Amino acid sequence: MSLVLAPEFVVALASGHDRSAFNCGSDALNRYLKHQARQDADRYVAAPFVLVESDTITVRGFYTLSSSLIPLRELPAKLAKKLPRYNSLPVTLLGRLARDKTIPDKGLGEFLLLNALHRSLVQAPWTLGWSSLS
Repeated sequence: MSLVLAPEFVVALASGHDRSAFNCGSDALNRYLKHQARQDADRYVAAPFVLVESDTITVRGFYTLSSSLIPLRELPAKLAKKLPRYNSLPVTLLGRLARDKTIPDKGLGEFLLLNALHRSLVQAPWTLGWSSLS
């Protein structure tokens, strides 16, 4: 096993990724990754991204991003007055995030969270069709 915490090993979930051994300790998240995530991607409900080992297709962590809207009135007034006067604004929703608990924790969860944030701020507006508020 060769797990490298580098952005190039976080990729969009594909049908060929091995999810069978993934275990984060949550039955709901394990079931989601193994049985629902590809369907959500195919239906454009969510964009699942997985961290794979550098020498295999084994999934060791994942997160999902979705586009959503937030009503302008729900934002703090100080922030809202700096934004366009639309009824709602586009945001990126981090829906799920999990890491495989069968491997040593070397900052894997934090790495996935930062990768999701980076993707939502830098890549999503141009490649996924949504944006996020900072």
